[in-house]
Amino acid sequence: MRETSIIILTYNNLKYNKGVLESIKKNTKKDTYEVIIVDNASTDGTREWLQEQQGIKVILNDENIGFPKGCNIGITYANLENDILLLNNDIEVTHNWLENLQIALHSDPKVGAVQGLDAHHFHGMFNENGDPIDFNADDTSEIHIFATQNNVSNSNRWKYVNFLAGYCFLIKRHVLDQIGLLDERFSPGNFEDDDLSYRTLAAGYYLLRCHDCFIQHFGSKSFRNDEISYWKLIDTNAKKFIEKWGFHAWDKKHQQNNLLRLLEADETNPIHVLQIGSRLGSTLFDVKNKYPFAHLYGIETNENYGAVMKGIINLSTKPATEFPLEFEKQLFDFILFGENFEQVGDPHEFLVKIKEYLKPNGQIIFNIKNIMHASVLENLLNGHWHYTDTILKKDDYTFLTAADIERLSKECGYYNTLIFHWYSQAADESFIKSLCAITDEGKSYLYRTYLYTVRLQKPMIAKTNLNYNVK
Repeated sequence: MRETSIIILTYNNLKYNKGVLESIKKNTKKDTYEVIIVDNASTDGTREWLQEQQGIKVILNDENIGFPKGCNIGITYANLENDILLLNNDIEVTHNWLENLQIALHSDPKVGAVQGLDAHHFHGMFNENGDPIDFNADDTSEIHIFATQNNVSNSNRWKYVNFLAGYCFLIKRHVLDQIGLLDERFSPGNFEDDDLSYRTLAAGYYLLRCHDCFIQHFGSKSFRNDEISYWKLIDTNAKKFIEKWGFHAWDKKHQQNNLLRLLEADETNPIHVLQIGSRLGSTLFDVKNKYPFAHLYGIETNENYGAVMKGIINLSTKPATEFPLEFEKQLFDFILFGENFEQVGDPHEFLVKIKEYLKPNGQIIFNIKNIMHASVLENLLNGHWHYTDTILKKDDYTFLTAADIERLSKECGYYNTLIFHWYSQAADESFIKSLCAITDEGKSYLYRTYLYTVRLQKPMIAKTNLNYNVK
């Protein structure tokens, strides 16, 4: 396994600076790494302490040049053959941490970068006595006991993601050489890790979040000493990110977990999954995490999202309603349509044509908002038709009820229709009771449903007269 250059930026917080270096020396195999510490003009004794340390490279800056630029300087001092690990100074590393990250990083040529995880990703964990672990305790002995149990290399615990946080970010040297160093426009810091993540994806490399590498992260000790300035910086750099990429960094969190709830397949078999509106891949990566042999495909008309994802999935930028699609017919086991199904002008025509791209027994899973939700009916009966971001949008063409969905399924040649109801508490329960007095009590759940997730299945063999099993 090749060596790793660990790049650490320091700015005051001597206690944490000492802690991270001590934990590295204690918990990392010798001759597998080098430590490069770049100090950004500390005034609390950190510089003097660093000059006393043996076996590490130290760069002392005369001013605070920020995180991205400081990291870049550190990287220039690294061994040219080494992978690069960006590590915050407020970290305490643990048993097997670096070894496990390196195993994950070099498990596949398509993996470009990996990340170790802090307590945020391990909520609800318990020690060997069954007691909750206090990850925030000053005495970190519990953390190291847990890490010894947790940090056992296991590929089943590596998760495909579209973003890695910069507090423990390990990237292959040749990938960094290909995509370039940290973008210094984000100095003094924040969003440079989002930027590095998206550039890695755009170059065609996967990102892995490694749950077999637990470390303690005390959390932004340098930045958050001044909360007001910190949040101003967040706002400023968020705007810089949007200017560069054309979307907000937080768009990475857009997941359609309700679709995945209805996706059922054999985890040991390859499947072909298309998502219409694939955005930044959150949903598709979750598919691959559960079904490791899945082949991922997307349709995304937002060119900014597409620029990131085209190197990592089979992507079409042609709208899903423009047939023929840029994919082979009968290719997909599953087609996911998470949002904007309401904007399909002719849902009957769409469902018939999209079916040609499903394998026999293939399934389309989509979301559709319920036009019978109590909020819509109450406004309508009171003489109002309000467009909102919840049920009704001005761009919507298609409004469906559960009965409409069942009818469409039959007419379009699907079977085994499954409709999952997502409920929200109506503002006025008395209104629902009044509706039930006109219809019947058994329909109250329809008035509380704000969203349907629907699964339609293509028959194995086309028949003229199908026996439909509508659930």
